[in-house]
Amino acid sequence: MSDTTLAPEAGFKSAITQLDDVEHSSADEKTKDPNIVDFDGPNDPENPMNWSATKKTMTIAIVSVMTMLSPIGSTISSAGAPDIMSHFHSTNASLESFITTVYLLGYTFGPIAIAPLSELYGRAPLYKICMVLFVIFNIACAVANTLPSLIVFRLLAGVWGSCPVTLGTGSIADMIPREKRAGAMAAYVLGSVLGPTIGPICGGYLTPAAGWRWNFWLLAILAGVVAVVVILFVHESYPYVLLQQKTRRLRKETGNPNLRSALDTGRTPRELFTFSIWRPLKMLLSPIVFALSLYAAVVYSYMYLCFTTFPLVFADQYGFGSGASGLATLGLALGSAVGVVICGVSVERLSAYLTKRNGGEPKPEYRLPTLAIGGVCVPIGLFWYGWTAESKTHWIVPIIGTGFVGSGMIVTYMASSMYLVDAYTVYAASVTASSTILRCLFGSLLPLAGNAMFSALGVGWGNSVLGFISVAFLPVPFFLYLLGEGHPSGASGFESDASMPIKTGSNYNIPYTEEFADSLDKDARALAGALGFQKTSQINDLFYTDPNTSNLLNQWVNDRQAVFGLVSTTRPAPVTVSRLFATTEVPLYGALFDAGSPPRIGGLVTAKNIVVLNMIWYIHRFLEAHPTLFPNSTVNPVSLRDNDLFLEPGESRQ
Repeated sequence: MSDTTLAPEAGFKSAITQLDDVEHSSADEKTKDPNIVDFDGPNDPENPMNWSATKKTMTIAIVSVMTMLSPIGSTISSAGAPDIMSHFHSTNASLESFITTVYLLGYTFGPIAIAPLSELYGRAPLYKICMVLFVIFNIACAVANTLPSLIVFRLLAGVWGSCPVTLGTGSIADMIPREKRAGAMAAYVLGSVLGPTIGPICGGYLTPAAGWRWNFWLLAILAGVVAVVVILFVHESYPYVLLQQKTRRLRKETGNPNLRSALDTGRTPRELFTFSIWRPLKMLLSPIVFALSLYAAVVYSYMYLCFTTFPLVFADQYGFGSGASGLATLGLALGSAVGVVICGVSVERLSAYLTKRNGGEPKPEYRLPTLAIGGVCVPIGLFWYGWTAESKTHWIVPIIGTGFVGSGMIVTYMASSMYLVDAYTVYAASVTASSTILRCLFGSLLPLAGNAMFSALGVGWGNSVLGFISVAFLPVPFFLYLLGEGHPSGASGFESDASMPIKTGSNYNIPYTEEFADSLDKDARALAGALGFQKTSQINDLFYTDPNTSNLLNQWVNDRQAVFGLVSTTRPAPVTVSRLFATTEVPLYGALFDAGSPPRIGGLVTAKNIVVLNMIWYIHRFLEAHPTLFPNSTVNPVSLRDNDLFLEPGESRQ
């Protein structure tokens, strides 16, 4: 809280004035504050949700191509790794694997900066800048003259190549409503999974024909073409940035410096970046995000572990050449394509069925039954591939086994991504970054142990160990689904901080954001004025007086955040108080509103009004509990008590 000097009562009287001005629609609120800049109604063409089908399709197609090209870079060097080691006179087997996986280590670090930068400056600038840098560092890989420099350039290529993988789901969430998102997600995810399977095929044929350096030249050329397309045709889609741009334009046109975006946080870019850069890491500490991200990370790393075994299985046991060994990845590729179809069909149908059964209210948890389907496919494929390869069955049989692994992997990835995007729509880029960090960390490090594990255990038992680990994860989607079904807000609504949504159902899918955090300071000034204080810092002293005071003020802050989390972020149409608190999500409001009857304040409230009510109610409760603590207070608890707003349920005015 800022240490602001104020006149006693000033803030509180202002709050009372706001309370009397009950607004009945979001349109009224905008009319009363002409300095707020928002989209021009629900059909505004500047809103990405209203873009034409052609523009949306083109944008998603370009993002999907970027997302396929970048993972190609993660594996295109795998076939040429022996030649690279020979060229630089090294025999370190772990270093040979690291040439491939260090790229994924870049995927781990890149999202930490890229996600918050995108939420500050937009998706489009990041796509364009990162694609240009991706081209530059692949050229650097092609001309590297030492092994350490090649590894460093591979790392940096991975950092910038992580951009479309990090921001793609955010772009889709910007443009596509939840109920129509499955098809776009399928195209996006297919590219990210097909890319790693295409890389070894390209490298397998290109390395013997032209040398290992041409793997990187090819990648740089393809990325250069895509970069030109991105620069010309990708437009900004992030609403926060679009409204900031509109606000700056209108300020110049009107000369009104007081105009501000409806999504403006009031924070400096540095403050926003600090909040945003910590958000993915904070999200990753959430049990739900961590569980799903860990599940996806383990399954994702299996693909790279399979790549580790392909030379051992198909070159040594079946006598495949370099190019043909690369073709062995087609099993994973075709399986992934089948997985896209399975997920695309099942996730929407199951979600629609469960939504209908729930009275028409969808939940992100309705994506999870499809995740269970993918979870079953993965261990089946691992056991199949491992033991058929161990027994030297015809080469097509283990490849079919890898197809099951590919199907399970992409279904797991798609379903978990759709769940997280649905649950954290406003922060889709951040939650995707959280998942990407863990997934790529596993993908970069676990394969380093692959050679040692398969050499010690063999292909059969080595894959069986992986299969047993995946079996241990099978209960995860069922647990999360039951957790969501047992809570009216869904499983992801159990925490209420800056990284967690309060509610995830169709009615309230509105997470608490940093956007309104600064209004806590305004409420603090009002509370200080009501208590007769000159500075808000004096409120902090109350935390050290007695337990009752401390508990009450803590409740005020916590419930204040919870209420804002329900109604603030996207400025929804006004909601009825009885509907908002019908399940007593904020228990203290049970004493303020009777959920079984029409609200006493006219039926509708907006975000601003409900926060004012929250503040005033706490002032009343505080003064009622401690009438002798603040002799200088000019607020009479009895007069507040006379207000019908503070009647207990069933209580009537005497």
